[in-house]
Amino acid sequence: MTSLWKIYLPTFILLLNNGCMQTKVLKLTRVETLPGGPTEAMALTRNDSVAVSLGFNGLSYGNLDFTLEVRNSSADTIYIGPADCSYIPTFAPQAPVDIERPKTIPAIDPKQHLVKLYTWKADEEKATNPYNNLVSLAIDILGSLLISKEEQEKAAIERQRNSEEWESKHLETLYYISNQIEFWRVTPMGDILVVPNRTVSGRILFTVQPEATQLRFRIRLNGVVRESVFRQEMSSR
Repeated sequence: MTSLWKIYLPTFILLLNNGCMQTKVLKLTRVETLPGGPTEAMALTRNDSVAVSLGFNGLSYGNLDFTLEVRNSSADTIYIGPADCSYIPTFAPQAPVDIERPKTIPAIDPKQHLVKLYTWKADEEKATNPYNNLVSLAIDILGSLLISKEEQEKAAIERQRNSEEWESKHLETLYYISNQIEFWRVTPMGDILVVPNRTVSGRILFTVQPEATQLRFRIRLNGVVRESVFRQEMSSR
């Protein structure tokens, strides 16, 4: 349970501060200029009869959320999935030296992420209110024998308040996990095939590197790598 909280607590806090989808937490702007392509929050690369676009939606549950579109006008079927998408972050020289600086950030695999969420939910459902267990109650009863009646009443009120706060946070966490499970079950794109003369789009998500100043996204299609660079800037709400 502790390890899962280390994974999800920062995301949980980010969600509470900014909601499920918040585009103002950070801004991504495409750096390179491509003839005839869009300019803001959109990458577009072309290779003969195959076109790929990557549009930034904002943050979903604390992760970078993109819409990936593949237009296949070739005679070949194209295979693509989260494993074919990644980005390379670039950090400013003055960035804190103690931050994690991974070389490559892969797209999040929705199936693997769901396994973590189901595990977290199972652990959370097993959790019990620490203010209501028998050992804690027995200790409080023994301690109350040494204090005045007025202090006993204050202690009882404090225990009740702590118990109610724990139950409230417990329910909020379960609700948050359930919403995440539903999101990851139906929204992100899995492995897909793009047959000739078809256009397919889906959502691709990545973990955030908030200290990064530049993100070089890489999309591999049938062995060919397409790249697009975004400038990342943090902004106020």
